[in-house]
Amino acid sequence: MKLYKSNNEAYLYVMRINYLNKVYFGDTMTMNVINMTDKRRTIYDKAFDVEILKEEYFQCCKKENLNKYNSLDSLEYYLLYNKSSLKSSLKDFSIRFGLYVTYYNEVYNGQ
Repeated sequence: MKLYKSNNEAYLYVMRINYLNKVYFGDTMTMNVINMTDKRRTIYDKAFDVEILKEEYFQCCKKENLNKYNSLDSLEYYLLYNKSSLKSSLKDFSIRFGLYVTYYNEVYNGQ
């Protein structure tokens, strides 16, 4: 599996599952744990409780999809709302599902 920055302005990332399937996830207009805890961003607010944000997302996602590695809900929950950095979230995701995910710090070009 390969993770890229999204080439679609509405999403943060795209996960290339295989040659035929890809999933765009991470609404650019929505707060998530990754961008909330990044001190370089203007929206950083250390007073905001990360656990509240995680719980709010968990309440609105479809829980039956959290055990499917290729579902939108599991990608968003485990990569954007799980840990405070993308690197640690990717590591946890890989261990949880037994998959190797490569992150390319570049915009997805459709190949």
